[in-house]
This record gives sequence, structure tokens and C-alpha cells, in this order.
Amino acid sequence: MNLRYLVLFLILIINFIYVPRAKSEEIGNLYGHLPYREAKPLDLVTFQGIKIHKNALASLRQLLAKSGKNKQQLAILSGFRSKKRQQYLFHGIAKRRNQTLTERAKVSAPPGNSEHHTGFAFDFDDAKNPVWLEESFKDTNAGKWLLANGPKFGFELSFPKNNAQGILYEPWHWRWVGSEQTCKIFAAARKKYPETAVVECRN
Repeated sequence: MNLRYLVLFLILIINFIYVPRAKSEEIGNLYGHLPYREAKPLDLVTFQGIKIHKNALASLRQLLAKSGKNKQQLAILSGFRSKKRQQYLFHGIAKRRNQTLTERAKVSAPPGNSEHHTGFAFDFDDAKNPVWLEESFKDTNAGKWLLANGPKFGFELSFPKNNAQGILYEPWHWRWVGSEQTCKIFAAARKKYPETAVVECRN
């Protein structure tokens, strides 16, 4: 190897090792979003055409069934989301809409920082009067029913109105914390933003 190239190679190695990097949590907190690990493929199941974590399936079935009995039928729009998909939803759409990353982060998490990565976060809609991820979901029969009854099934609203995270109000986005596992996964968010922790975690 040419001496010049050897020196350049060594400089690159040194920089890689010693240049300080922000931790993933610090990067997430920069935009108001905390880091989350992507669910393992073997832990995912398909429910109504949507991938979700298998451990949330029973509670999700109960929630949807109960909403139907009350004639306020909920529909599930999304569950698990990969980092690759989030890359497009965050960076791709920001570029297409000419948004800064700070602006984009108000409505979408950076890849690696979405609750959807866990398979335990869900976007809901009113099955009879769909509004498709609009704030008006809160005014639908299904939206009102979910707000009043979601916690009974282990679900809590991730981004309530005027939340301390600085994320826009998302009445459709709920996370499931009905197990010891999920209480640990979302512990940092629930501790940092206690107004979202409406479900009692039992260890």
C-alpha cells in the first residue's frame, strides 16, 4: 500500500474512533422523539393486513371488538413500521415538501425514534366516518369512545394536546402499555412526559 494512502487510512480510522458522537437518545431528544428498537421479525404477526407485535394482539382484538359492540367501530390504520419506511416518511417527505427536519419532526419521528418501530403503537380511525390521520378524529364517535375507553385495554395517547414533547396533537396515535415488557419499552417517555402515562403499569 502506498505510504500516502496508508496515512490517510489511519487518519480515517482515528477520526472514526475518537470523534464524539451524539447518543441516539440525544439525537431523538433534539427533535422531541425518543429512540426505540425495531421489533424482531419473529415477534410480528399480521392482523387485518397490518403488522403488529404479537404480544399486543389479544388486547387489540378486544379493543376493536368492544368498540364495534358500542356501534363506534374503530379501524386500525397502521402498526409496526420499519426504520426504512420511517426514513422515507421523515426525510423523504420533508424533502418533497421543502420542510426543515425540525418542522417535519412536529408530525413525524426520525427513523430509529418512532414508537411504531416497536410494533406496540397504533394509528386508529373511525371505521364508519374515516378522517385519515386528522385532528378531527377526536370528534368522531370512535375517537370519543377510544379516549374514554382505550386505557381500560392498556392503551394510552402518545401525543395529547399541548404535550410537553412539542409534537402536534395526534388523537389517532396510541401505544399499548398493557404488559411489563411494554411498560419498560415506553418507560423513558412516560417518565419524561408523565401527562401521557394514564395506564397503571404493574411490575
